[in-house]
Amino acid sequence: MKGNNSIDDDNLWTPQLEKLFIDIMLKEINKGNMADGQFSFDTWKKMLAALNELGKRSFTMTQFKGKFNRMRLLHREFSTPINQTGFGWNAETNTVHALEESWQNYCRAHSKAKMFQTKALSNYNLLGLIFNKSIATGVLQCASTQDPPNLDEENALEE
Repeated sequence: MKGNNSIDDDNLWTPQLEKLFIDIMLKEINKGNMADGQFSFDTWKKMLAALNELGKRSFTMTQFKGKFNRMRLLHREFSTPINQTGFGWNAETNTVHALEESWQNYCRAHSKAKMFQTKALSNYNLLGLIFNKSIATGVLQCASTQDPPNLDEENALEE
């Protein structure tokens, strides 16, 4: 059963608006406007204005930041079992899979995770770009057939 926050969330935030919000955040992240996992107040204002204009809505900052926090919590709740022994990730269906016994044991301690037994988290990969603590840039990448860069090469790549 859904609580009041979930019902309000469903009424205010269509899947299209949620995706637009995510796209706006990713655009700001790609511009370098998310330092230490946080947006500045000016960036929040800019993103809110963009969402309200493009989404033809009039969200308040409280609603906007509330949605951000709910998406972050859902992403965390969805990601946690993936890293547990006995659980796996199906990239085709964007779902977490495990034996029924593993799910039962996990859900005893994490009741909110029960919804993810049968349901994917929309935009999971994009949310990972926003909420995961480290983001790979590919700067120091090398193919498995190449030797890793030495210190001088690393310094040159970082400049």
